[in-house]
Amino acid sequence: MTPAANQSAPANSLSRLEEEQYDVAAIHSPILAREKAEPWEGIYPPALWLIVMISVLVFWAGYYLGHYSGGFNPLVFDERASGLPVVAPSGPPGKVDMVALGKRTFSTMCSPCHQETGLGLPGQFPPLAGSDWVNAAGPARLVRIVLDGFTGSVEINGQKFSNTMVPWRDTLSDEQIAAVLTYVRQAWGNKGAPVGVDNVKAIRDKTKDHSGQPWTAELLTAVPEKE
Repeated sequence: MTPAANQSAPANSLSRLEEEQYDVAAIHSPILAREKAEPWEGIYPPALWLIVMISVLVFWAGYYLGHYSGGFNPLVFDERASGLPVVAPSGPPGKVDMVALGKRTFSTMCSPCHQETGLGLPGQFPPLAGSDWVNAAGPARLVRIVLDGFTGSVEINGQKFSNTMVPWRDTLSDEQIAAVLTYVRQAWGNKGAPVGVDNVKAIRDKTKDHSGQPWTAELLTAVPEKE
């Protein structure tokens, strides 16, 4: 064998080795392409839509609590919180303190809107303190409002309010309604006469066909103050 032939043999072997390496890479390239990227450790910023959604939820929650929490007054949730006497809703005549029962009922059912002070909330819930509706000659209109609720705008002491009051016909007894209206008509400097249980019962029976239909200012003005 000539020296030239001996020199060409290593060169041919190197060429075949390179070809084999190329074939291996070509065979495995589809597999490598399917491999996932290496995990990366760090902080990923949250998506913009998620930030917007959380902001909207927080704003809505704050608005809801601000308007329907009753000022976080414990009386809204615990009728004994201020030491009010626990009076049975019914009993023999002369055995129930109507003012105490009315105050307890008002603190539990009415104060979240009309406030413990009876001043209400401007533009939303009308005041009861000094109200010309509360101090009317008779409670006929007030009894109807408590029984079946109220909706629309109303003018109280020269100020306009617009909101909806829920009905209490199926929730409060005649005695509770008489008691809470007696309390309202005598609290905060009001000078209205007490409301009798028989008066409430008579109006309840008289307006049974109106059940489920909230009253409006226009409808109530057609009702005599005293019945």
